[in-house]
Amino acid sequence: MSRPYDESFGHDQTPASSWWSSHLTEPPSKNFYQATHGLLQTHPSVPSLKPVAGPSALPLSSGSRKAPTVSSTALNSGFPSIANPNPRSPFRHLDFSTSATAELRRNPSLSAPDECARACREGEPPRICYYHFTVEYYTVLGAACQVCTPNATNTVWSHCQCVLADGVERGILTVNRMIPGPSIQVCENDRVVIDVENHMEGMELTIHWHGIWQRGTQYYDGVPFVTQCPIQQGNTFRYQWTGNAGTHFWHAHTGLQKLDGLYGSIVVRQPPSRDPNSHLYDFDLTTHIMLVSDWLHEDAAERYPGRLAVNTGQDPESLLINGKGQFRDPNTGFMTNTPLEIFTITPGRRYRFRMINAFASVCPAQVTIEGHALTVIATDGEPVHPVQVNTIISFSGERYDFVITADQPVGAYWIQLRGLGECGIKRAQQLAILRYARGPYQPASPPPTYDVGLPQGVVMNPLDAQCNVQRDDAICVSQLKNAKEIDRALLQEKPDVKIFLPFRFYLYRPEELFQPNTYNRFLVAPTGDHVISLIDEISYLSAPAPLLSQFDDINPEQFCNGDNRPADCGANCMCTHKVDIPLNAIVEVVLVDEVQQPNLSHPFHLHGYAYNVIGIGRSPDSNVKKINLKHALDLDRRGLLHRQYNLPPLKDTIAVPNNGYVVLRFRFWLFHCHFLFHIVIGMNLILQVGTLADLPPVPPNFPTTCTEIHHAAIFTHHRQHGAHGRLRANTGTITIDLICHSQVLNPLDAVCNVPRPDAVCVSNLRNAKKADKAVLSERPDVKIFLPFRFYFYRVEELFTPNTYNKFLVAPGGDHLISLIDEISYVSPPSPMLSQINDIPPEQFCNGDNRPPDCGPNCMCTHKVDIPLNAIVEVVLVDEVQQENLSHPFHLHGHAFHVIGMGRSPDSTVKKINLRHTLDLDRRGLLNRQFNLPPLKDTIAVPNNGYVVLRFRADNPGYWLFHCHFQFHIVIGMNLVVHIGTHADLPPVPPNFPRCGNHIPPIKFN
Repeated sequence: MSRPYDESFGHDQTPASSWWSSHLTEPPSKNFYQATHGLLQTHPSVPSLKPVAGPSALPLSSGSRKAPTVSSTALNSGFPSIANPNPRSPFRHLDFSTSATAELRRNPSLSAPDECARACREGEPPRICYYHFTVEYYTVLGAACQVCTPNATNTVWSHCQCVLADGVERGILTVNRMIPGPSIQVCENDRVVIDVENHMEGMELTIHWHGIWQRGTQYYDGVPFVTQCPIQQGNTFRYQWTGNAGTHFWHAHTGLQKLDGLYGSIVVRQPPSRDPNSHLYDFDLTTHIMLVSDWLHEDAAERYPGRLAVNTGQDPESLLINGKGQFRDPNTGFMTNTPLEIFTITPGRRYRFRMINAFASVCPAQVTIEGHALTVIATDGEPVHPVQVNTIISFSGERYDFVITADQPVGAYWIQLRGLGECGIKRAQQLAILRYARGPYQPASPPPTYDVGLPQGVVMNPLDAQCNVQRDDAICVSQLKNAKEIDRALLQEKPDVKIFLPFRFYLYRPEELFQPNTYNRFLVAPTGDHVISLIDEISYLSAPAPLLSQFDDINPEQFCNGDNRPADCGANCMCTHKVDIPLNAIVEVVLVDEVQQPNLSHPFHLHGYAYNVIGIGRSPDSNVKKINLKHALDLDRRGLLHRQYNLPPLKDTIAVPNNGYVVLRFRFWLFHCHFLFHIVIGMNLILQVGTLADLPPVPPNFPTTCTEIHHAAIFTHHRQHGAHGRLRANTGTITIDLICHSQVLNPLDAVCNVPRPDAVCVSNLRNAKKADKAVLSERPDVKIFLPFRFYFYRVEELFTPNTYNKFLVAPGGDHLISLIDEISYVSPPSPMLSQINDIPPEQFCNGDNRPPDCGPNCMCTHKVDIPLNAIVEVVLVDEVQQENLSHPFHLHGHAFHVIGMGRSPDSTVKKINLRHTLDLDRRGLLNRQFNLPPLKDTIAVPNNGYVVLRFRADNPGYWLFHCHFQFHIVIGMNLVVHIGTHADLPPVPPNFPRCGNHIPPIKFN
């Protein structure tokens, strides 16, 4: 994607500045060129190719792992060389010294992402390819952009943690601080292992591997409550699968997380001898993936269920190409000047591009490349006979592979992505650049606009669905020809099972929807209608446990289908829609669009399979204005549903034409519309193929107890890190004083050791209950000093590649975490109370027992052990010392006596700390009063002051003690008070839900 490294161009990771400009686009900085990954796949007919990437063709790993080498024989066979990297190059390689790559250090049998992104050779033994996904809240245009800006190496792994998107600051969700997330690029028959570590506070997730069939690994398809329990916050789940060849992608399958940034590409390559179209291209580069996505400038949850007045509907503000782009503010006319994606080619060569549609909204995506024809050779990972077009229209979840021939004059050419349908209202589009090596970076022609775009020419996948006749201006999906051998049984005239699935919306009346004590889900459509989705008159509800691993735990009455609806089901019938299909049956599905909304075509995705598309169209009866199930059945009976059996293409995602139908065939789980907001309101169903006896066994120790722990959590994650400039994190306090007859209760100045006419401190209140005299004895059994403060990161320290430490952006722009006694709390993977034996002992720490490798930002599970019935004194010391900031601390499971609070009596001491507090305590100068001290469970520690608490540890268990500011909790201002021993606890309740990591041994066969 770039010219060879030229020292005169300097470093390719430069500090970011303002990304706003009044111009449409600016010539890219010389430092924004994108370092190529090298030549990954070539056809053997290409003679003695030299790497266009200069001295480094394939990226190599660093550290102690041995990088692959290629002999001269391989060079002579037409495969590119793999050379040592240029020591002067800015290209940095994967660092194996971080926690994110610990598994690679431990297990030399695993291959790193860069080692797996390689040329695929016939007869080469498969590899085990390991990836570590750290999922967290993050921010566009954060301080990481002061350290570097991403280049093309941000595909397989991240060396720069800056996320630019379209230059508009917002909170996001990321995997490894990348958008798109890490690209999984392997060879056919490689085994892929991905550890997904969930760092999102209050959120659960699963990852679906879209297009991967999961034959024999059904439990890792990544659908919540179908194949697995969701991954809880703080847990790690190991996915393992072997990929079928083709272009695929991964994305979150929980809630609306995909639209906030949780998606990335998957490419499973083959040796050229297995690809029927390999003779049509010379190169298949890692950097020639074109992942297009829609983009909001706020959390997706802000659009669900939806608003009635401002920012109505769910249409995106912007589009992205490989996570990059620019945005014009419609109110001001200003345009961001973030870099556009650049794809680099060499004159005279032919290149395979892999386009992935990761949209979540209802908009089709139209891609056109200036001056270049596109030869389509595959769709949804399946090869087709080549067809030449000029424009490709795709829908959410679809993929198209096409070949570009570099046969135009050396220069730069526009790539235009337009959002069609409802996206046309906002004129949503994005641009990228196709650049010839050694040519200019900026196209000579003016940038195309939404209304004056690039010529469409011949269109792949037209929206008008006129697919039963040959056309010069368009090619329908159903007119593509399968390039693989077809199972002839699939094309028999009568399938074993025929299923008609009409789908539509149910429109609520407000007085029906908002009945007291009823809480039916709904979506507010752009028109203001309140709707849910129906397939065959059923709106899908998730089961309480995964069907695949805990089928017997689900009440049979939970399930339904068109022939078996619950007796009490109304027009908005909601249940777990499941259609049973015998194993190896030939199945025909006819999808019928009864929504019939103009400019809205629904793409449907089938998990676990690819299907043959044997028909697509609208009613041939011109008198029928709106198709429905009854009319589709009549057309089928009369033989008027368009079907064609001549090499029908294989797909796993297909768009049903507006007011039309699609006919699919497959042999042999979840089947759903791929519009994210339609999924969450029920446009799904389950296809159960075979019986439980036909499934592989449940993996050992597979998480199987999510029946009672599923929770839908919507957390204001755009506020956690805080945006770098526009948004402020909620780290400040707003104190409301209570005015009682001219006296202030709980004054902020913390002058509490003398009587005052103007104020009453909490410690001056008197307990009205009988006190436990032992608690107020002079010497407690246990005395604990707990200083708390913030640790301030340097940006170059925080944004080190392959490290993902939590942080919060304070109002002043500082990046910090919370510390209590120099420890930032990290949740364990399982509950201490019910699963203490499942937690590694080295997970725990305290001030007297810190991990040996702990630095100043020490992170572990802070646990303080206290004997049962001990009298405990806790002294909280505010070392934060931020003006107007007093931290309220809350103890679970107990109330405590507040026996003292204040600031240092030494006027020469401007800032209190632990050492000074210990000295005050030794000298008897900490303010304490034992005359009926009040009982509380939450107390604010005065700014630059202290609080002294007493309680009897008479309630055994594990009790959280934490600052009650939500944003301080999530960055570690907590600890656990462990009282008594395990023998002191009541027994764990029967069938109590369990949770934890799922990290089984990696399979090597």
